[in-house]
This record gives sequence, C-alpha cells and structure tokens, in this order.
Amino acid sequence: MLLQAATNVTNPTIGSPITAYWPVMIFFAVAVIFPVLPIVLGRFIRPINYEKGKMRPYECGIDPTTGAHERFTVRYYIVAMLFLIFDVETIFLLPWALIFMGDDFS
Repeated sequence: MLLQAATNVTNPTIGSPITAYWPVMIFFAVAVIFPVLPIVLGRFIRPINYEKGKMRPYECGIDPTTGAHERFTVRYYIVAMLFLIFDVETIFLLPWALIFMGDDFS
C-alpha cells in the first residue's frame, strides 16, 4: 500500500528556466523605474519660467554683500585642518582607550 501511494504522487510541473528569473527581472524593472520616474515627472511638473527672485544667488532673504569668489584668510584653513586632524585622531584613539580600560565597561 505504501508503494502504491508513492507511485501516485505526480511530479510538479516545472516551467521553463526563464520563469526562475522573473523575480530578478521585476526587481531590475523597479530599480530602473524608481529613480527615473521622479526625474521625468519633475520635468513636466516644475515651472519653466523662473522669476527674478528665484534666479538670485541666495534665497534666504539676505542680499549678498560680496562676490561668490571672495578670498578666505589663512586662519580659516588652519582651523579647518586642525579640526580634521583632531577629529580623525579621536577615531583612531577610541579603540585603544577601550582596550586599555579593560573588560569593566564592555
């Protein structure tokens, strides 16, 4: 009887090999449509003629007093470099500090 039940089991129909790729194709289509659709819709929705206020350099309400290519002092660059140096240094020193603290705080 067990042998008879085993022989009555039908093999499930196996589709063509392309059916295994349907999820990949759907994912690829969504991955292409998702970023392209907002760009295309934005092209049709946005205004074509810009007003004078929109074309100004700053839209925050403050009129610009100098040109866009004003020179900065050397002190500005020195402070920026010091910030980067000490910021990166703390990233490298943090693992050492955790190791030397021991297992009390981990």
